[in-house]
Amino acid sequence: MSILNDLPSDLAVLVPCIREMMKLRAGYRFRGNAKENPEDANDHEIQRFLVGDMRIIGKWLRHQFPSRNSQEFCECVSRVAWSLNDWLQSVPYREEDKELRMLLCAVGLLMNPMPYFKRQTRKKRKRDG
Repeated sequence: MSILNDLPSDLAVLVPCIREMMKLRAGYRFRGNAKENPEDANDHEIQRFLVGDMRIIGKWLRHQFPSRNSQEFCECVSRVAWSLNDWLQSVPYREEDKELRMLLCAVGLLMNPMPYFKRQTRKKRKRDG
């Protein structure tokens, strides 16, 4: 059973983003003993995929919330972050659930939206002749 299927409708738009983040991790294994050192394993995974995750989340956010105003963009992203965080509070944590771990990672990435903001400009119109 996929936890992504259980997301509320206002958060369902995150599903493609989470799946893309999971694709980055295909075949990834912590080189140490993850069972003996779960915190080290989690820290290593976060550091290894941080840049890729931020690229994926940023692209998704700019597509979902195109804006020329950074405050408006940040408010929209914050609503998603807090909505996801609130929903996750009702979900029991399972270390082996990779989708759940990606959703928790997404909350952390969404809590600081400014790095993802890029001012959207109107496309220049081509002049006739």
